[in-house]
Amino acid sequence: MKPKQFQTNPVKNSSELRKRVLDFFNNPKKSKVSTINTSLFENVSPPPYYDQLSFFGAAKHNDVKETLDLFAQVNITGNIYLFGGILRDLALFGKKGFNSDIDIVVEGNWHIYPDLLNRYSAKKNKFGGYRLSINDQDIDIWNAEETWAITQHLVDYTSINSLLETTILNWDSILMNWSTKSFIYKPDYFKNIHERIMDIVLETNPNPLGMLTRVLRHILLKDAQYITYETISYLSKTTKSYTFNEIHTYERNSYPYCIIDSYTFDIFAQRALELDTFNDDISNIGMTINNRQLSNLLHS
Repeated sequence: MKPKQFQTNPVKNSSELRKRVLDFFNNPKKSKVSTINTSLFENVSPPPYYDQLSFFGAAKHNDVKETLDLFAQVNITGNIYLFGGILRDLALFGKKGFNSDIDIVVEGNWHIYPDLLNRYSAKKNKFGGYRLSINDQDIDIWNAEETWAITQHLVDYTSINSLLETTILNWDSILMNWSTKSFIYKPDYFKNIHERIMDIVLETNPNPLGMLTRVLRHILLKDAQYITYETISYLSKTTKSYTFNEIHTYERNSYPYCIIDSYTFDIFAQRALELDTFNDDISNIGMTINNRQLSNLLHS
């Protein structure tokens, strides 16, 4: 299966992204598949903190937007947030460019969700969150304070903003409050999106081979135009640890198609030899990427 390419059309600001998010959820892709067993809700009284109409309405119609409205409504003293990939892809490509799972993080009141999620036949994952499917759309939901980097004490949790430091790439470091439709992001987020500047946020990851594969795929598929020195350094170090065959095998087993070739891998692996000779005063060195010809990547 070959990748379907979409023309990059990056947003310039939060207002433009908000419009894309609203369009995505208000005009969803149609699906004939109903993935919720609605019999689970028959003759069941919703807990007192649920609004009865919303509770049964979301279950009956199997609608992603109504379901997320419900998840937000029951969280009386906290909030739920869209996080990461969906916002990144909508920001870079628009609705046609998003074809992945939706990540939802819960701030506060996590204890009320397991019972509700079980009613949606959600499956618990090894990180303590849940995955459910609504109209063929996979949704991952977890407690913000149990994000992997926080539980591993790599990032201190002081507020929901702390999650901006837990992502692999800067393009994923954005949250949207589902109820208010307001965003949380770093000052340079939209500049980096609009100019397709890629940077590494957190190098430590429970799946280092998967992280390396993901970063290389993002360079090629997300139309990266400039890669920071820190990203070059990360790729140069990690390509020392794995062979191209290991990356190819992982990619083949994890994605519907492969896009990373040996030429791309060799460019970064060879760059590792040169990084050791770089001076400290060139920390702003980056890469210009051409998705069709990955040559002459490094420039100063």
